[in-house]
Amino acid sequence: MYVLYIQTAALILESIFCSSRACSAFIPNHVDRFNVSSCFPSNRKVWRLRPAQLHRISDAAMDATKGKFDFSWILFLLAHTIYLLGVSVKPSPYRWLLFIPFGSICTYLTYYTSLRDPVGDYGMGAYLMTQFFTALDFLILTDVQKELKLVGQKDGVADKPLKTRLVWGLKLLGSPRGIGWTYAPTSILPTPSKPSTTRRQFIVSRLSELAANVLLYDLNGFVIRANPCMKVDGPSFWHTGNGWMWMWRAAGLSYTVAAWININVLHILYSLLSVGLGSTEPQEWTPLFGRLWDAHTVRRFWGRVWHQMMRRLLSKNVDLVSKTLGLPRRNRITEFFCLFLAFFISAVIHGAGDAMMLTNWRQGGSFLFFALQPFAIALEEMVMSLGRRMSISGNSTTVKMLGLLWAFLWFSNTLPIVIDIKARRGFFQAGPQGSVFLSLVRGEWTPK
Repeated sequence: MYVLYIQTAALILESIFCSSRACSAFIPNHVDRFNVSSCFPSNRKVWRLRPAQLHRISDAAMDATKGKFDFSWILFLLAHTIYLLGVSVKPSPYRWLLFIPFGSICTYLTYYTSLRDPVGDYGMGAYLMTQFFTALDFLILTDVQKELKLVGQKDGVADKPLKTRLVWGLKLLGSPRGIGWTYAPTSILPTPSKPSTTRRQFIVSRLSELAANVLLYDLNGFVIRANPCMKVDGPSFWHTGNGWMWMWRAAGLSYTVAAWININVLHILYSLLSVGLGSTEPQEWTPLFGRLWDAHTVRRFWGRVWHQMMRRLLSKNVDLVSKTLGLPRRNRITEFFCLFLAFFISAVIHGAGDAMMLTNWRQGGSFLFFALQPFAIALEEMVMSLGRRMSISGNSTTVKMLGLLWAFLWFSNTLPIVIDIKARRGFFQAGPQGSVFLSLVRGEWTPK
């Protein structure tokens, strides 16, 4: 049997968890022995979520989606059926026509329907737009059955029976990073398990990693709950009333930590299930994220450390525009044009999540956050170019430590653009509440 749609499911949940109530799972309602008010003037209140506020969160979410139709799961399944058929049918000059109904359904569901849940809306909107751009590649730009092959695949799949082509198509759609395919960016992706790794060793290793992730997630929750700026009635991250706001902006990175762990845990669970059942081998499982030490530039964070599930769709669509405009290859201007265009597409994708959640993408901060990233990378390039002229090695430990500090300061001061609106919507107080840590230490699943 084949384990299919594993990484695609991770992509859906990545969009959800990056915005979501998952950040509050296994997290206490407040942090014991931590007085938030001590960091603010004494006349300021401590922000706590009250029942009346929960009602306002729900009312605000409903108001934001008034005038929209209910989300249709039938259309959702229909769209994915069309998509699967599109990559599974025999090569045809008319195959691109299948993109029209698929793209139309994705657009309609994103901009004209709602799940009546801001968390689900954001995740679904970003996911549907991701599939929209991926389909541009697989249904229009690439003759998939002639150009793409699985590792070890010798014969083409175009002349195989429909059942074989359907399984082949599921594998294609289920591997956004290209794992197991000849086009996978192996030089960028983390190193997979060694071929000598036994099934038992892999399972023990992944179970240990799972336990560490759950503990870290639980502890990270204390930071989220302690941050007044992440409360529905809390101050904005841009509040300048006192000198402590820089600390809360930095603590906003706990949002990214929660998203990172959620996606990674999902990947670990799938790998345990797949390898445990004998469907795949340990060496087929490449870690989803790179080493944090490699994030000593903003470029390397997005290009090596963060998951690479959007790499192909971004590069293929950027190449299309670049070739259409006739831009010269291996040109500095072309390189920066492609960089800015790639993040523009990413901004559109994540902005679609805001559009589904808030009815208008301009109300959210996702588009602006991703649109700003290439400016940081361009600045890095200028600084590193100057450093090379001064014979400063970019591989020295000192330079890398300074780079990590720079990346930390950049993200801690730009990530609130995304978080602020979500905090006001009550994202970090939504969902089930609880703490594994408290349950083990004090025997309390939820704090009193």
